[in-house]
Amino acid sequence: MHTRRPAMRLVIAQDGHETVGFTYGYFLLPETRWWHNLQDVTLPEEYIREDGHRSFAIIELAVRKAWRRRGIAAGLHTQLLDGVDAERVTLTVRPEPEADPARNAYLAWGYRMIGTSHPWKDAPLYECMVRELPEPYRALT
Repeated sequence: MHTRRPAMRLVIAQDGHETVGFTYGYFLLPETRWWHNLQDVTLPEEYIREDGHRSFAIIELAVRKAWRRRGIAAGLHTQLLDGVDAERVTLTVRPEPEADPARNAYLAWGYRMIGTSHPWKDAPLYECMVRELPEPYRALT
């Protein structure tokens, strides 16, 4: 389903022939439920309006344990967003302590927490984060 999204992007990191990490994402479509899934905040209608190019969502960013803390996640993140012309990037991260390294990386990369997401009925809770992309950044990447 995700691979059929318009402008879906995938970046894979390899060490030789071994895949060590990946990331993928896509632009949020006008009918997205992304912002409506937030449980503890009500965002203004203007903020949640999507047009298919306003917000790029990172759906997954993962690095295999043996290759972590080598800058691979940062490289994947940079490659995924290279040339993305969006106002902002959004992603979710699990709230458990095991996700602290990922959360800390996102904070260091300029993301901020905006609310708790519950994306579907039986889904766990996620922390929703957003990073605004200023016009000069968008023009250069």
